[in-house]
Amino acid sequence: MLLVGAPQGLEQTVSNGLISGIRVDNGVRVLQTSAAASPGSSGGPLLNRSGEAVGIMSFKLVNGENLNFTIPINYVRGKLDTLTSSNPKAFEPLKAKAEQHRGVWVAGYGSAAFEEIYMEVLDILGSSGVEVANYGLQKVTNIQETGFMPMSSAIERLPKTGADSLLYIKVEPGMTYLAATVYFRCFDATGHLLWDEKATDVLVSGGNTLFHPRGWKTKLTPHIGQTGLLLKQGQEEVSPEPKK
Repeated sequence: MLLVGAPQGLEQTVSNGLISGIRVDNGVRVLQTSAAASPGSSGGPLLNRSGEAVGIMSFKLVNGENLNFTIPINYVRGKLDTLTSSNPKAFEPLKAKAEQHRGVWVAGYGSAAFEEIYMEVLDILGSSGVEVANYGLQKVTNIQETGFMPMSSAIERLPKTGADSLLYIKVEPGMTYLAATVYFRCFDATGHLLWDEKATDVLVSGGNTLFHPRGWKTKLTPHIGQTGLLLKQGQEEVSPEPKK
């Protein structure tokens, strides 16, 4: 099997693999394939050895290797038959379960301490029940692909992520190598600023010091469960609201 797509904008990229199984997702039959796929591969055809399209790339599971899924071509044909000029959305591709709910996309930029703070923020949000849209349940390990970018680029890309909000982190060097100045800016899905916070010359670990009793964690945590950092569906009733 060959999968043709444009991962990361690289057009006409071809990868090969097998049909690993036939699964059912939300009542719809899908083909599991080991052909490699990345963001941008969606919508690409899965071809057999005769060059016939047997499926259309739809989604992948991000917490596993080569767990990619295509919509069978017969299903696609049936949907195409329903398309009319007055019903342009009759065909809607399947999405990974991690993409079917709201969430905050976490991105940012800054000094050498950025990566440590970025990963700690993701852990705090995830363990607090906040829906994180970066890669669903997968722990992010490569900030070059997920979060390390200028704010203008993050806001420009926000509508394409499907996230409900953007938490942008900027990190500037502090007075010592153990300290940093941390900015948090939270935007809605349209790029409008919801709230912002600043922690000046605080420990990179987020903890408090004698001279800086309010670390960056104390700036972030009051917003958990509030606008921009909403909790996962079903947890709103059992999770206490942070004190203001």
